[in-house]
Amino acid sequence: MAKQFSEDKSSSSKGGVLSRFGSGQLSSEEFENAAFALTPQKPISEPFQSKFGWHIVKLIERHPLKSFDEMKSELENKVGKDDRSRLITNSINEKLRKEYAVKRDNKVYAAASKAITNDYYDNKWELPADTKPYDKKLFAIKEREITGTDFLKFAKTQQKASYTLKPINKLTDNLYEKFLDEQLNKYYVDNLETTFPDFAAIMDEYRDGLLLFDLMEKEIWDRSKTDTLGLKQFYEANKSSYNWKTRLDVIIASSTNIDVIKKAQKMLKENNTSEQLKEKLNTKDKVNLMTNAGVFEEGNEALPKSIKFEAGVSDIIKEGDYYFVAKVNKVLPAGAKTLEEAKGKAINDYQQYLEQNWVTDLKKEFTVKTNPEVFEQVKKELKK
Repeated sequence: MAKQFSEDKSSSSKGGVLSRFGSGQLSSEEFENAAFALTPQKPISEPFQSKFGWHIVKLIERHPLKSFDEMKSELENKVGKDDRSRLITNSINEKLRKEYAVKRDNKVYAAASKAITNDYYDNKWELPADTKPYDKKLFAIKEREITGTDFLKFAKTQQKASYTLKPINKLTDNLYEKFLDEQLNKYYVDNLETTFPDFAAIMDEYRDGLLLFDLMEKEIWDRSKTDTLGLKQFYEANKSSYNWKTRLDVIIASSTNIDVIKKAQKMLKENNTSEQLKEKLNTKDKVNLMTNAGVFEEGNEALPKSIKFEAGVSDIIKEGDYYFVAKVNKVLPAGAKTLEEAKGKAINDYQQYLEQNWVTDLKKEFTVKTNPEVFEQVKKELKK
């Protein structure tokens, strides 16, 4: 019907299907309100009228809002083109021009501007083969000198913008103003630490943090992972710190149904595995029983609190809403861990050991003097 009767030529040939649109993209509030009110349960609107005519709208697909990361470049582009953004940019440029009071060498500028020809409009202009005539100072921002050649190189990068402003001398003047603003902003950003002491302090702290991180990585973290001989010696010297508590090699079954757990207890006594228990007592529609098998240390949350540390099938244990039964295959006595078993904690302890030794060496190398009176004053101020 849309193909036959619709007066909207852009969509009638497609059976009335509109291109994907978001809120605020159409020039009709009535149309958008009707379209965004549609749901999968109510996909077709009642007939309604807008300034474009009468409509019936059908929902085909609703697209969720993209994430910020997905929309970031699009949003940045919109903000950059927004009139408010241009006002801020112009305000900053005006401020920087007053602050730095740049004086242009008009002779150098005249020579450089003559080098830009009408080929610029056709994207065919090239930098002069010999740039020495333009290498003189065009202007200076404080101690930074900018040459006529720098301006010509900038003009070359801007050629793709397809400018139409004529004659060429007016376009060159326009390019110069852009170039001047770019250089002022670049100098301003490069010297933020000089202009803003608080920012300089933050940057110093950031650099110090990176230096400290690099030192810690080199002297401690990487060394603790790669110095296998040192780690082994540290482990041997501190072996008593790495011990297992009593452990159980056990199968644990749990359920909220006492009848199910009784059946599980019987099956465990018949030496069934945890997989056999689940296969027998669970169905496709319902999980009646959960199991957990492995070696667990005393105090592990997987073990029922009142479990006995002895081989065999346990009595039924009730904790909260759950019933438990366990088959202890083996009781493993407390004992020393191997280096492989203790590796994670041993590496962590070795890192702390290396750090302490490193700090001790630094204290020997550098003398630090403190003023206790000032320190006490600082503490009093912090308490206020």
